[in-house]
Amino acid sequence: MILANACALVGCAELDDNVSEVEQGSYFGGTTFFKEKREIPVCWMTPGSDATKAMVRAKITEQYENPGPYNFYVRFTGWGDCPPTSTGIRIKISDERPHHFMGLGNQPQAEATTVLNFTFDSWGSTWCDWFAQDNCIRANALHEFGHALGLQHEQQRPDTPSECDDEEYYREVIPGALVYGPYDPYSIMNYCNNERDEAGGDVLSAGDKNALGRIYPAGATALEYDAHGWSGWFWRTTVSNTICTEGDTCQAADLDGDGRDDLVEIDERGRVRVKWSKTSAEGLPILGTDSIATLSPDLCKAPRQCLFGNLDTDSRDEVLVVEPATGEILIADVGLFGLSVTERYAYPVCSGSEQRCKLGDVDGDGLDDLVVFTRGSTGDVNVARRQWTWVYSGSLSGGFTRVLWLPPPAKFHDWFCVGGEQCEVGDVNGDHRADVIAFTRNGPVWVAFSASDSFWGAQVWHNYFCVGNEACRVGDFNGDGKADILTLLPDGMMYTAFAEPARFGSQNSVRAQHCVAPQTCAIGDVNADGHADLIAFTPRMTWRWNLNNFTPRITGEP
Repeated sequence: MILANACALVGCAELDDNVSEVEQGSYFGGTTFFKEKREIPVCWMTPGSDATKAMVRAKITEQYENPGPYNFYVRFTGWGDCPPTSTGIRIKISDERPHHFMGLGNQPQAEATTVLNFTFDSWGSTWCDWFAQDNCIRANALHEFGHALGLQHEQQRPDTPSECDDEEYYREVIPGALVYGPYDPYSIMNYCNNERDEAGGDVLSAGDKNALGRIYPAGATALEYDAHGWSGWFWRTTVSNTICTEGDTCQAADLDGDGRDDLVEIDERGRVRVKWSKTSAEGLPILGTDSIATLSPDLCKAPRQCLFGNLDTDSRDEVLVVEPATGEILIADVGLFGLSVTERYAYPVCSGSEQRCKLGDVDGDGLDDLVVFTRGSTGDVNVARRQWTWVYSGSLSGGFTRVLWLPPPAKFHDWFCVGGEQCEVGDVNGDHRADVIAFTRNGPVWVAFSASDSFWGAQVWHNYFCVGNEACRVGDFNGDGKADILTLLPDGMMYTAFAEPARFGSQNSVRAQHCVAPQTCAIGDVNADGHADLIAFTPRMTWRWNLNNFTPRITGEP
């Protein structure tokens, strides 16, 4: 399948803040897709047979909104008369060659973006004129909607076989186009598909659906910050409606110790399920493998709170469970048969509505510690440091065994992160010890530094960042060993401020359209490159996603 190349279609004009570019090795280049959403409005600009309009809508819904085992998600909404201007797909019914104006649906338009022929009086083949007119209308609609979603003509691939290159147009290759998968003779986008206009040929092929899964994947997606700023990658998951759906809590943690954070779901029953992050045969990262593993049937059932972090000396993350009903702290490890509780402590922390708990390595020993922000009237910050101790083995020969344990929390700071402030942990100065961060929500961002046995030197590191109902996140996004801060606005804008000496300094901004409701977001390194990635979990039934959006071309693409 060929995915449309923006520079070839429209020229590489200066891009505004609604435009971004994605690159991934030799497989991907600049592409033209719907950027801001998967729910795409459709309207009719001209009158026509209501029955035929209904037939087109039914076919589009059948083929594009029912992916079956294929991993993609789009929805077409509206289907009424067009307003004077609108985004999405604006259909003109005209007795001419059907075509689509590539890319126009991404921005408000007054003109048509798609032309469909319902009569074939002046244009059309003999087959469409007499024998299979309805089939032709449905197949043409699928083809033009494919263009609207960013698919190009399959016969324009550089590996098109000789039987399909007898015309110059078929041999044309769009420079830099994104070629995905093997040549597909049955693609709805292929002029050499002789079955397209025949009875039963008005369907998307497996190759079409695989390509749609590459650019409109359902499930989880990730953005990474690199030398070019934030870039969205083509991640894939499969059977994505079985993980991180509506009502679930979605996180990222490295539960198999391979250095890549995996997708973790805690559902409404308290089940802990995971999809493992791996690398494909082509060397590309895969966010969530085909299989899903249930690690526990009810370990994290509400009102329990589950935190993931490195609590022992193996390379896997463990789960720290706060049990408010009994005032206990549980630690569970991943083993051959899933998660099993290995330690219990009678510490009534993180049980009140005001307290907040986080995991972070505050003393630089390579083990995460439990940081308790009490907030309330005291604003104390207490820490239970993960430590080694000697335990009598109880054997007849005597002797002691060195084991890890979690001592009771001790006070590390008073009056830090109080009221409605958001409390986080992160190593902002690169000394390998987690510091504490307070987003005041009215502008200033405070930092207090770890001295291993206390937090000290509270000071403002940013004067105005992450305010109101913005979503605040912390992670080492540029891979320099220091924690940066990120804020996500309800309108899809995203700002990052990077850690510098004594402040969060230089900022990067992008209209990412991630973490916009109903999405939830987590931070994790999903490809083990030392950069924290932003992972967006989207309920399948209400998907919102952004990829690339470029200036539309001004001539029709049949």
